Amino acid sequence: MATVTKLNLKAETGDCHRLEAEQSEAPAEISDSRTKRVVELGNGCEVIYMPRFLNYDQSWDYLEYLNRNIPWNRPTIRVFGRSCVQPRDSCYVASEGLPQLVYSGYQPHAYSWDEFPPLKDILDAVSLLIFNLSSCSSQ
Repeated sequence: MATVTKLNLKAETGDCHRLEAEQSEAPAEISDSRTKRVVELGNGCEVIYMPRFLNYDQSWDYLEYLNRNIPWNRPTIRVFGRSCVQPRDSCYVASEGLPQLVYSGYQPHAYSWDEFPPLKDILDAVSLLIFNLSSCSSQ
């Protein structure tokens, strides 16, 4: 049996949220599956889940890099005329030539993908996977 961790975002009073983790035992054949799963969101949108897209050690290395090197922040934004702290960490990374992002009275600094090489590696790997999936589906 493998251990599966499920994360739940729990809403509490006001703007506060709490992230809880639940661990449970799951049969190994479920957690070791390499089959993609597609969730249709409607309006032509979908989420593709690829189990074990990255190997275990590589995924932890990326997580450690992201936690240590990305300049995460929680800006104050305006929602329905009220100022509140955005309830998630964010960092705006964009390709050159895109217009400046502005939302809820906040304009984040745009970092380049080249400033964070491992993040660029993840982007390239996901882009290659999407290209390969779309190439296979059009044959």
